[in-house]
Amino acid sequence: MCTCSAALILTAAALSATTAAFASGLRIYSQTVDLTFDTPEAAAQATLNVLPLPPGKSVAFSSRWDDTNPDHVKMVKTLGAHGCKGTFYLNSVNDAYADSAIRTMIESGCSIGAHTLKHPNLTTLKPNGIFKAIMASRIALESAGQVCVNSFTLPYCAYTKKDDPEMPRLIGECLIRSGLLGSPEYWPDVASRYGLSTNQWVGGFTFSIDDRNPNPERYSSAIAKGLASIEGRGLECGPHLVLGIHTWQKTDENFARLGEIVATTANRPGWWYCNESEYVAYRIQMLNSTITRSGVNGKTARFTLTRATPAELGDTAALGLKASAVPRGVSLDGGAAFATAPDGSFLLPHSATQQIPTRMAALGNPNNDSSLREQQAVPGLLLGLHVSPDKNTLCVLLKNSASADIKSLDLTIRLPPAWKQGVVRKELGSVKAGADQRVELPLGDKRAGFDDPADLYFVAQCDVRDAAGAARIYLSTEFGAAP
Repeated sequence: MCTCSAALILTAAALSATTAAFASGLRIYSQTVDLTFDTPEAAAQATLNVLPLPPGKSVAFSSRWDDTNPDHVKMVKTLGAHGCKGTFYLNSVNDAYADSAIRTMIESGCSIGAHTLKHPNLTTLKPNGIFKAIMASRIALESAGQVCVNSFTLPYCAYTKKDDPEMPRLIGECLIRSGLLGSPEYWPDVASRYGLSTNQWVGGFTFSIDDRNPNPERYSSAIAKGLASIEGRGLECGPHLVLGIHTWQKTDENFARLGEIVATTANRPGWWYCNESEYVAYRIQMLNSTITRSGVNGKTARFTLTRATPAELGDTAALGLKASAVPRGVSLDGGAAFATAPDGSFLLPHSATQQIPTRMAALGNPNNDSSLREQQAVPGLLLGLHVSPDKNTLCVLLKNSASADIKSLDLTIRLPPAWKQGVVRKELGSVKAGADQRVELPLGDKRAGFDDPADLYFVAQCDVRDAAGAARIYLSTEFGAAP
């Protein structure tokens, strides 16, 4: 039973109001953009639009590499020698791999993604087990790498089941419930295959050129096909080419050959050489952002940009914007003015107040008890997560035993598919030093046919901001697990 002294009981109506405050299910915030022109007339007529890619870029190029492979370090170096990046979709990792391989990936501009911990064929699992396999993978990787994870790839590329036409939609739903945003699968229309909208899920034009013996002809053919599709605006995933998918080159000769192949498309001025985390974050915010004119004051036109927060996006990718006429200067949130490109385009960074978590921790509660536990990311903050099956409620407990206040705590509850509601967000605000709190959540209606007690896995994602910056702590619990 939950026993903290201060309680916040969320009713179904309150939950609906909380969730409705977010665009496309993501937390958002607003920025003020001032454009200064030569004349008041130019300011009065000006418009501002979001670009599909950063200014001057028409193609995004990234790469995908699956599984926890020690040769990924060689892949990082091979790509980096030609100005390219990769995202490495990992399974279970130990501390030594995190300290060496993952650190090398991140320091080289690459990123990591989720691929489940044990590499099961998801279509062989029951619904709640699919959610657990995906969600637990994200938690483990963020905790091990101390970085955000926003993308995922399917084990065995498997998402369909012969006798279950709803399997693709179920996998897509579990991905969204897990807080993920994209996957560079072999199908550029993967969002539609999952039954998701394009502003929920980002795919890629993914191609392989023989993982063991890289083939230059296959590479040039795939690039040509991808560019033709981009030119014809036929890709649901946007202008996004992805090389992959396994680091199986083994010999130095084959890694060198792969480098020579990648070099044939390196340093193209119109290409954005990104990793998957960057592209996914860019496209999600591009598709979900809104721009409204706030007013005109003489030669200055003011616009309000509303976009997803970096903590939700999993990356700090700046957003490309373009004015209808070339302004003399651009100012963000009343700060110093900066110049634009000759065509009136510019990159707009996130506000300094919007930080991405750089300290991660995970607290598991396999016995589903109601105790508070310590963690390392935010010293002095004790947390707990407990589910009451008889009451059909979930309870988050917290106590700030430190001497300093916590500036803010954003709570995101992630539920298994046995329940109709999947994700619930709540802003708890500041947590005073010495304060304790209990947040009780009614789980709502269950779904018929999802009664699988062996894998009921519940997660509370706590995004915290204190004097040291942004941190993320995952709480998880389960009940009814098979012995």
